[in-house]
Amino acid sequence: MEKLELKKDNQTVLLTGASGFLGSAIAYQLAHSGYRVLAMARRSSNTKHLDLPQVEIVTGDVCDEGLLKTLVAKSDHVVHAAATFAGDWEHFKKVNVASTENLLRLSVKNNVRRFVYISSASVYTHSNMNPNESFTEDMPFEKEEFTTFYSRSKIEAEKQVWKSIQESKLPGVIFRPGAIYGPRGQIFPATMGLGMGQERIILIGDSKSSLPLSYVENVADAVVKSLKREDAVGECFNLVEDETLSRREYANIIKSSANPKLSVLPIPKWFMESMKFALKTGFGLIGKKAPLSAVNLDMYCTSIVYSNEKYKKVFGARQLVDFDESIKRTMDWHKNRLTPRRSIGIENGKIAIPSHRKLNVGIIGCGNIANAHVNVLSKLDNVDNIVAADPQELATEALAEKFPIAKTYTDYKEMLKSENLDVVHVLTPPQFHAEIAEYSARKGRHILVEKPMAVNAQEADQILKNAKKNNVKLCVMHNHLYDKVMMKAREIIAKGFLGRITFVESWYGTQYGTFEPPFDPESYWGYKLPGSLFQDYFPHALYLLVDRMGGGEISEVFAKYSGGVQGVDYDELKVMLQHESIFGMVSVSMSVSPRYQFLNVYGTQASMKIDLLNKAVFLDKQIGPVPKSINRIITSFKHAATHVGSGFKSALNLNKVEESIFEGTDRQIRLFYRSILLDEPEPVSGDEGYQIMRLMDQVWERMNSDSHLSSANRLRA
Repeated sequence: MEKLELKKDNQTVLLTGASGFLGSAIAYQLAHSGYRVLAMARRSSNTKHLDLPQVEIVTGDVCDEGLLKTLVAKSDHVVHAAATFAGDWEHFKKVNVASTENLLRLSVKNNVRRFVYISSASVYTHSNMNPNESFTEDMPFEKEEFTTFYSRSKIEAEKQVWKSIQESKLPGVIFRPGAIYGPRGQIFPATMGLGMGQERIILIGDSKSSLPLSYVENVADAVVKSLKREDAVGECFNLVEDETLSRREYANIIKSSANPKLSVLPIPKWFMESMKFALKTGFGLIGKKAPLSAVNLDMYCTSIVYSNEKYKKVFGARQLVDFDESIKRTMDWHKNRLTPRRSIGIENGKIAIPSHRKLNVGIIGCGNIANAHVNVLSKLDNVDNIVAADPQELATEALAEKFPIAKTYTDYKEMLKSENLDVVHVLTPPQFHAEIAEYSARKGRHILVEKPMAVNAQEADQILKNAKKNNVKLCVMHNHLYDKVMMKAREIIAKGFLGRITFVESWYGTQYGTFEPPFDPESYWGYKLPGSLFQDYFPHALYLLVDRMGGGEISEVFAKYSGGVQGVDYDELKVMLQHESIFGMVSVSMSVSPRYQFLNVYGTQASMKIDLLNKAVFLDKQIGPVPKSINRIITSFKHAATHVGSGFKSALNLNKVEESIFEGTDRQIRLFYRSILLDEPEPVSGDEGYQIMRLMDQVWERMNSDSHLSSANRLRA
């Protein structure tokens, strides 16, 4: 929404349904028009977008008569936008009709200045409409036998509003929007067609028929204006745009502007009519009402016109947002929503680097991980020379035998002084990261540093500050963020399949039982970190969790010793995090077999398991009205098919095991070089690396504190 100047006003508006698509737009317009808003929202609702100075969020149910009594008494105006769109008739009657009756009675009792009811254009008689017929506000309601539960409930509620206006002199205004569209709304407006997710839609009959569109911000603006217009009292207004689009045109705009993957399936009306009986019979067997009645079908393939002449006569012809701008804002929002995070530069899993510029690269630290980095660099067209430094000559010699290393050094400082490098990869143990990164930044080299970013957050912060001070790019290697399964998972989440995410679980398990070099407790650097051996493994599990949660703060830490690893106090670790309304848990084990690494994401509409080792994504979703027992059977078959498919792919790529393990490393390195050459954001910024180090410091602190020992002991017991 366009930013509006914030004003102040002493008048208070009670707004029901404030967290919904239309309700949140009304709340925004009210707040920026100077009203204090009592915004009613259910406890389960996402109210983040209502965080405005003049909006007070009231958690509660619109059916709670006691709460309504308290709120109406505090209000000058009531805007009733709450409604349910699913359930049986008793539920519709309770939420859409009874709540309206209660609000009306309380509003009359408290002499509110204005009562605004958001009705719907679905109340009109569509069962015998003629093509291009223009519906005006004085036309009759639909007959009950042709109504859906929703339209029937809106008609019943409207009748009560009219009764209060006429008999109790309630200063009421009724608005009847058409198919509401806009930012935060559904990608397919009502009556456009039968949407199947975000990427498929069935257009029925003549797709050239027009949509009765209502832009959400214009509807909200009308509501706010009605609070001060005396000539609107006792009236009903259709709210639709002057201009419109056909169903096919709207689909084409979605495809060209927001979702290129949109698939449009045109189906003749006669075919859908022939399906009505089958649908009615099938849904009747499971006690449900068929979703496609004769009236529904007509509305999906007929041009419906709702006259807005009355509204323009009273409120004026000028709308807050013109039609072209409203479409642009809508498509921009959907495009951003459907674009997964970290997807810049990635097409079909591959990285395009449209630049012929060559970069010289320095490798600092020639241990095992250097092989993975140099393997990628040796295939990059944008890399010219690769040089390497390590105090152990045997390490640099071994690397140079496998890859085209131009020159080797035993002192990284000498290498940085002697070579005209563009980028350095810091691949040493983390105890040396801060010193090397600071020196590299002062020399003006872009830096890619392996995880963990440093020994602690203080050192990570110093690395970050030095990079910014010397204007060099800094990227932290969180490679699993760019595994193919993680990219697929982000696409699924971006399309809204999971609904609102409530819980995320990240699990990393391995067996750390060997004490042969280089893992000897006396010499291996991992034991000397603040988090001991956990500090090298924990970042993988933590950064995946934080990425899906969108942030996080530590709430609980539990650790225990199972006897799997010698030389450590703990070999099992569980950490609870919270970010806004999302809980998360990280589990790291060093004493399990076989090795596991997965991420579970739980949502209100579906849940997902991402298996990072077996390269598989399992999406579990309830299939509409199908019984739960059948859903479980279907889910089992889906899991089996996914496992089999993953197994075949692994078998076919046995000769590419190493590449498969480091596929995320490959993508992240390529994206980092793209960011340098095209001056784009780093794929994993230094700020992100610092936040992971900050959280890890808190974990180590709690693990080593006296207050934590009691928790650990309880787990041992």
